Amino acid sequence: MGDVVKPYLRAVMHRVQSWAVGDEPPPPKTDDAMKFGILGTDPVIQTALIGAARRQPDVIVVAVASHDSREAAKFRDKNALIDDPNIDAVYIALSPHLRYEWALRALAVGKHVLLETPCAANEADARRLFESPLVRYAGAPMLLESTPFRFHPSWADLERWIDRDQIIHVSITVTMPTRRSRLKDLRFRHEESSGAGLDMGYAMTLLRSIYGKDPLSCNGDFEYSAAWQFPNGAVGVIRGRTSPGMHPFPTSGGVVVKIQHRLAAVDDDTTDSDVSLNVTPGQQLSRRRKVKLTSTASAPALHRFRIRDRYWLHDATSAETVRTFERRRSFLSEVPVERFKPWTPPMFQLDAFVKRARGNAAASAPWVRGPESVGHLKMLGQARHAAGLPALEGSPFAEVQARDGALMWGKVYMLQGGVPAYTQFDIWAAHHEYG
Repeated sequence: MGDVVKPYLRAVMHRVQSWAVGDEPPPPKTDDAMKFGILGTDPVIQTALIGAARRQPDVIVVAVASHDSREAAKFRDKNALIDDPNIDAVYIALSPHLRYEWALRALAVGKHVLLETPCAANEADARRLFESPLVRYAGAPMLLESTPFRFHPSWADLERWIDRDQIIHVSITVTMPTRRSRLKDLRFRHEESSGAGLDMGYAMTLLRSIYGKDPLSCNGDFEYSAAWQFPNGAVGVIRGRTSPGMHPFPTSGGVVVKIQHRLAAVDDDTTDSDVSLNVTPGQQLSRRRKVKLTSTASAPALHRFRIRDRYWLHDATSAETVRTFERRRSFLSEVPVERFKPWTPPMFQLDAFVKRARGNAAASAPWVRGPESVGHLKMLGQARHAAGLPALEGSPFAEVQARDGALMWGKVYMLQGGVPAYTQFDIWAAHHEYG
């Protein structure tokens, strides 16, 4: 019963919080605001870009296109959007098996690309994408897989409270709001790159970030959960769930991260508190730490930490336990409240994306690099294998590229002195038609 009621209680709480913040008017747009086009009409675009852009003065959403014939009638054609010289960047939320192709198409004409998670259908496509010459020359457009929770300041706080070398177990639960209609929601269509299983991709990105390395193996059913074995006996478990809303309180997405450390020797531990633990000469202090981060996707993004430290004070000679004690802390993420109180994780991500695209890499930290995104798809492949599911087929566009050694959609890609150049060449017949 609790699992059913809690999402609605959180939704009510988020509505109250939003009311308390007030519907502040959006800031005016700057004259040089980055103009975004959107490929895809999945509901995620409202949270990930449209809503985030509303409070970002340097971003304007100017166009939307879709591969769904029913939706496409309402919006512009995908090719027209890609070729529009007035569009600076593209957010791609098409079905995963289409993301590789349309990312390359956008990059080839100089558009910055923000890709919905996962960035491609499989590891091979992701590797080809992030190793493409289109993103490796000086001044190349930006390419980023959308992982908004990584950009919220609470994630930097989390880094401060964990010790990667001592982590033994991680549990991540991601709740995604969804439509009730099975016809409109990709989560109910397994044939389109795994259906609901891909929602766990958000958790995979966070899990790999916490450990900072690739897992060795995976077990799980890929419907609701999966577990990975990491080096040194560490384990990571993720759970994905969809939560349909109830009018007038649609449920909000969120992430709960639980991290457990090994019992390990520490100093007096004054780095985390002004209160000394009174370790005297001849004594040794050991600690087992548990960290819990509860993140919400709605504004204000109140991300709460709960830290539980269990200490053992030993005699260094006899190893006899002198005493045990516990310290618990609970606090909100350290975010400048007045400036950021209406901000959601996608807003922080969009802010970093714009700054880096304009050459301000220092101000755009943190960042999610290509090898991490490739690692996410590797984990996805491991999860499918563990569940007895077949490997996902790569993009037909990727197969054409691998065979002919060029990016081909009416233009053949070449490099001339490290700068992209394009030669017109009619080879459309070699392409898979998506309609």
